[in-house]
Amino acid sequence: MQKYTGKYWIVLAPIVKKSLKKHYGKAFAIRTMEKARTEYREMLNRVDDIGADNPMASNIYMSFIFFAVYRAAKGRITVSSLRTIAHEAIEWNAFARLCHEKEHASSFGRASVGFGKADRVGA
Repeated sequence: MQKYTGKYWIVLAPIVKKSLKKHYGKAFAIRTMEKARTEYREMLNRVDDIGADNPMASNIYMSFIFFAVYRAAKGRITVSSLRTIAHEAIEWNAFARLCHEKEHASSFGRASVGFGKADRVGA
């Protein structure tokens, strides 16, 4: 069981909800996100604990948000639509800045990944 932490949900869920509203309407977005929160916790309970300090843990926490939304929608969201929602969420400027700052401050010694217009998919 991967330990639950709310910080990923707090950051990503509102952005995903905004994208759902845009594509599916407000009522669907609200219902889906309510169900997705429960699904998210259940998914974390089913996965093996790799440790919160493991660099891959953030990938689990973030990707499970999108998978939880997909599962909560009960087939109404296609894989293609999920891809669009994920792209919109990750492209969101404040989220990109947050990731950029995290990358820049990492202890891996890698060069920072830019989030300028030229770095975006399809730019």
